[in-house]
Amino acid sequence: VRLNAPGSGATPAPTPPGTGAGMMGYIITTKGGINLRALPGGGTVGVVDKGVVLPLTGTIQTQGGYNWFPVVSGNRPGFLRSDCVRQLTQAEVMAYLTNGTIPSISAPAGDNTPPTLGYVLTVMTSVYVRKSPSQDAAVLGQIAQAGEAFEFRGAATSGGKLWFKIVYNGQEGYLLSSTARLMTPQEYTAYVASRPTPTPVPVTPTPRPEDMSNTAVTRMEKVLVRAAASGTAKALTTLYKAGTVARLTGQTEAAGGYTWYRATAGGTTGWIRGDMLRVLTKTEEQMLNDAGDPDAPPPASYRTLELGSTGEDVTRLQQELSRLGYLQAAYVTGTYNSQTVDAVKAYQKDKGLFVDGIAGPATQHKLYNTVPEDTYNPGGGGSTVTPTIYPVELVDWYTGDINAFWGRGQIAIMTDVRTGVSLRIKRWAGGSHVDGEPATAADTAALCRVYGVKSSQEILEKNLYGRRPVWITIKGRTFAASLYGVPHNYPEGDSVAGNDFNGQLCIHFLNSRVHSSGAVDAGHMKAIQDAYNAAPSRK
Repeated sequence: VRLNAPGSGATPAPTPPGTGAGMMGYIITTKGGINLRALPGGGTVGVVDKGVVLPLTGTIQTQGGYNWFPVVSGNRPGFLRSDCVRQLTQAEVMAYLTNGTIPSISAPAGDNTPPTLGYVLTVMTSVYVRKSPSQDAAVLGQIAQAGEAFEFRGAATSGGKLWFKIVYNGQEGYLLSSTARLMTPQEYTAYVASRPTPTPVPVTPTPRPEDMSNTAVTRMEKVLVRAAASGTAKALTTLYKAGTVARLTGQTEAAGGYTWYRATAGGTTGWIRGDMLRVLTKTEEQMLNDAGDPDAPPPASYRTLELGSTGEDVTRLQQELSRLGYLQAAYVTGTYNSQTVDAVKAYQKDKGLFVDGIAGPATQHKLYNTVPEDTYNPGGGGSTVTPTIYPVELVDWYTGDINAFWGRGQIAIMTDVRTGVSLRIKRWAGGSHVDGEPATAADTAALCRVYGVKSSQEILEKNLYGRRPVWITIKGRTFAASLYGVPHNYPEGDSVAGNDFNGQLCIHFLNSRVHSSGAVDAGHMKAIQDAYNAAPSRK
């Protein structure tokens, strides 16, 4: 049965843009007497002539080494083989739909715009996009989430597997078909409608190179440190936590559309892809060192401002109140007037502060998102807490009561004997000694001051395994102990979120034993005795 003979008016009328199968793409037959088959590679249901434009009615299928295009010709549904047709470019489709223009058999000269055949939707997380249809091919990138749609440009069979050709970050790549599925036009329309309207990104000044530090933090979880500046290079280690500190060496390379940084992180020196790192300014680096968080509120001090006060700090206060909508711009005068009093009262009420119309330090800290100057050094000398040191006890781990007295999940205060720095330690586990973690990011920062480093990662990178004499204070008693502060057993031994310490540390008591050999460690025993001997009073 001959279908759609050219010149017979059999070419279907153009489908209006945005309706029907037109969203899935169009083809034109490039040979005469093409068999229309009921199924890909199946029996013939008709013959289609050369030069016929047909809309696709579904998704392309692969069979017998060919792609097969689903169409309806002469009211008969079927499939045409890919070597007998040509996909129309977007420009050709628009001309056909708008003016009924039949394109030439050959692709238009100079028009390299590839056809859009539809869209695919990922059905798994952490899906690799490869440069060619092979699991051994180079990786273009990784799609983190399921439910992401990408432009579909064809299919290929390789190694017995079906691959979808897609557009990923402006480049053509391939998805294994088991990780994604083809969408119908209706599904894609619903997908587009469901996407949130992009929020305008505020323009921020670009930091000057001289303001940047050699410290970076990871932007996401499971960042790979690679042996070379390439997405296919050997993975040396995995940085599991977002916010992990990386020390940059200063070397960079451009490869695969990314800037790569050579850095030391996780005890390993290698290459990290630039979009996975946030390079800190020197100010942010200082906050990381002081507070354990580059985005922590900066410390500041303020004088109290009230009715009649004048000066630049009054002008700044009024400008901020005006920016937030509490004060009309006409009353920004540099003098604390009655209108400013009313504005401060309204602000204090909204923020749950004491309402008096006086801009004291508490009000200004809230307004400017700052903290008192001693926030990150409350105990003096870098401590997070100032403990009472009770008469120090030398208690055996097995015959004494320390193992039960410091229960799992409880927080004790650890004081480093040499530096005098005190911080809080939460016990996680431990049968032969205490396995613990700094209770907060501030406590980790205090631990770093004990070791004279900028981050807990440096304790690991420098392998500062030397046993340190410490005092452990909990529930009105103080014990002589020894600290092994190198972060280890990550992620299994990491139970405190957001403390900037990956894993656990170990605290030993008299005759406690190490995990690896089950032996009593002489270094720990000496440090415990040193802690006992250095105590201000002993029991």
